[in-house]
Amino acid sequence: MDDAVLIDATISDSMQRAKSWWLIRENIVLAQAKIPQVVNFDISLPISAVGRFLDLSSQLIAQRIGPLPIINFGHLGDGNLHFSVHTAAAHGDAIAEIEPNLRDLIYGIVLDLEGSFSAEHGIGSTKAAYLEKYKAGPRMRMMHSIKKALDPHGLLNPGKVILPS
Repeated sequence: MDDAVLIDATISDSMQRAKSWWLIRENIVLAQAKIPQVVNFDISLPISAVGRFLDLSSQLIAQRIGPLPIINFGHLGDGNLHFSVHTAAAHGDAIAEIEPNLRDLIYGIVLDLEGSFSAEHGIGSTKAAYLEKYKAGPRMRMMHSIKKALDPHGLLNPGKVILPS
């Protein structure tokens, strides 16, 4: 705040207040579950790029898809952002048509800002298709090398995430 980087901040003055803030944070996910047609992202960015990402993403979503409600929260200290776009407001049940374009748009912005399309929750089965696209080249070769070194016979989690090369 002394350097005018932050406009406002609050520091907990008790354990009870800290717990109440965590309760709010933990209930964001439960609240979102009640809203239909949400596309969730678990991304990471350099901390210095978070503001730019938020500006760019909302602007480009509005331009290319339409104005959609966005909820984001995360770990400001490490650049991990949980970014959710609520598509039902403008597109009803058309999430299957919108999601691939939305993912490409958001992941493109993240990569342009030198972030990662996957953060704290990892790749998993749902992001495996994006792994080859967004982690191509040396990173994929390194992942395959590690997989081969640790699992030379392909017995661990066969057919998941890191496929045999």
